[in-house]
Amino acid sequence: MGETYNKALQISQGELIAVLEGNDFWPADKLEKQFPAFERKEVVLSWGKAAVTNSRGKTLWIISKSLSWFKNRTRIEVLRKLLFHNFIPACAAMCCKDALLSVGGFKQPEVYTLC
Repeated sequence: MGETYNKALQISQGELIAVLEGNDFWPADKLEKQFPAFERKEVVLSWGKAAVTNSRGKTLWIISKSLSWFKNRTRIEVLRKLLFHNFIPACAAMCCKDALLSVGGFKQPEVYTLC
């Protein structure tokens, strides 16, 4: 999967990257809501809640139910938490292309677990 993501990253022409896999869907206003965060030049990543749904669209559970922990946290605090648990659902993330390229693009862990 990482190889495919990185190929798409290389040929993308926009400044922001958001991933939408074949079995995922976004609310109609997802990009519109996330885009303003990038008006601040220091912002390189934005994410929010995600819902796991059944085939009828019924919400089964929410990933990152509460985002209040992240308010007023330092980058170091958030990075420490990320070292032990990836709490950012791919379908909810948006990132600056330059930032992704600067760290070598997408990295696929050898052992992949769901959030």
